[in-house]
Amino acid sequence: MGGDDVFEVGRKSIYWMIAGFVIAMLMIAFVIIIVGYQERLTAVPAEMKAQFITLRFVTNPDCFAYQDAVTGRVFPYTIDLSKFTQERMEECYQPDIENGFNTLNFKVTIDDGGKSLRTNNYYHVDQSRVGYAVMIWDGKQFVRGSVSIDVQESVSFTQRQSLSKGGTSPTLPELPGGPAPTPGKKGTQ
Repeated sequence: MGGDDVFEVGRKSIYWMIAGFVIAMLMIAFVIIIVGYQERLTAVPAEMKAQFITLRFVTNPDCFAYQDAVTGRVFPYTIDLSKFTQERMEECYQPDIENGFNTLNFKVTIDDGGKSLRTNNYYHVDQSRVGYAVMIWDGKQFVRGSVSIDVQESVSFTQRQSLSKGGTSPTLPELPGGPAPTPGKKGTQ
């Protein structure tokens, strides 16, 4: 055994420590990349979630959709004005009272009548708007109309504080068929 053989064992152990560390980091990076790819692949856009939830308001008889009393048939995209109340809105969709500002909140407005309903954590910070052409049952006849649903995806703490102190929120562009209601304006709540 020569003098150089003693250092050979030390060199190999240092090499394998560094190689083991690099291989472990590469494996961790690979796992992170795969998980991120899977999340991006299965992610559902917020607009799609909002679209699906807003369908509840115009197609579900437990919300505002008209249901024939005799046959029990539900008429989707037909709003029953007798069901268009704040109590029904709370039964139909109610986010958590304490943390609901982080989820989807809505303001449903019958455009022709100007009547609107809001969820409990709606702060007039609209990110998008969904509109539906509907029939409206007023108890006597069906009338053509439209419903616009303002969607609020989440509100930060500072936005809530600003709005509670009289601040204003941004307005949305007009929908076809009329001007957009001004968020925060009193009178149609």
